[in-house]
Amino acid sequence: MAPGSKGQGFPWGRAAVVLALLLVLAILFSYGVQLVAAASWAAPYRPGLRLAAGAVWLLLGVLLVGRGRALVSRLVRGRERGVFWNALVSVFSAVAYLLVLFEAFSLWRVNPSNLLVGGAVTGVVVGLAAQTTLGNLFAGLVILALRPYAVGQRITCRSWMFGGSEYAGRVEEVNLFYTVLEEDGTRRVIPNAAAVIAAVTHERTDTQRFELELPYAVGLEEFREALRREGAEAEARISGFGADGYRVRVTLPTDTSPELVRRARWRVGTAG
Repeated sequence: MAPGSKGQGFPWGRAAVVLALLLVLAILFSYGVQLVAAASWAAPYRPGLRLAAGAVWLLLGVLLVGRGRALVSRLVRGRERGVFWNALVSVFSAVAYLLVLFEAFSLWRVNPSNLLVGGAVTGVVVGLAAQTTLGNLFAGLVILALRPYAVGQRITCRSWMFGGSEYAGRVEEVNLFYTVLEEDGTRRVIPNAAAVIAAVTHERTDTQRFELELPYAVGLEEFREALRREGAEAEARISGFGADGYRVRVTLPTDTSPELVRRARWRVGTAG
C-alpha cells in the first residue's frame, strides 16, 4: 500500500529515525563540547563555547523536529482515525522538543529544577503567559476525546470569539493546540479554545457554495425572497461584515444552476 493511503498505521519507522538522529546529535554535541572544554587553550573561552554550542544545538534540534513533524503529518494525512494519528504526531513532537530543550540545558550547565523554583512572582508570570496555551491544550484534549468533527469532514464553525464571522472548510488537521481548515487553497488555523465552544455545522457533500457581498441597504430576508422567486432551493447565511456591506454564503444543491444566484443578486440590486 502506498505511503499516505488509508488504513495504514502510524509511521513509527520515520518517527524513530528522527528521534534517533536527535539522540545521535545530542551525544555528538555533548562529547564534542567536553573535548573542547577540556583543552587547556579553551579555558578562557569555556562559558562562551558552551553558550554557542547550546544555541547551535537548539537551532538544529528545532529545525530537525519541525521537519520530522511535517514529514510524519504528511504520511498520516487522510488515513483512517486521522484525529488519533494527529494526536500521536503532537505527542511525538512534544517529546522531541523536550529532548532538545533539556540537552540545551545540559550544554549550558543549567539545572532545569532551578528554573522551576523562581519564586511566587515568576510562577504568576509564567502562569499568565501560559494561560492561552494551556487553554488550547485542554480544549484539544476535549476535541480529540469527543470528536465533534474529524479530518476530512466539511464543517462550518461559528463563535462569538470570531467577532460574528464564521469559518468553513475541510478539516485538514486536528492537533492538541489547533484545528486547521482548508477552503479553496486557503488554510485557516483555529485555536482549539475557540473551536471547542463554537457551533459546528457539518455540511453535506452534495451541495455547492458561493459567497457574495450585499450592501447594508439590502436585508438578508429580501435576498432570500429573491432566491425563492428564482426557484432556487438555497440556504443563505451571513458569513461576515465589511466596510460597505456584509458577506453572504449561499448553499445550493449540486443540480441547481448558479445562474439563479446571479439573477437573485441582480433582482435585489435593481430593486434597491
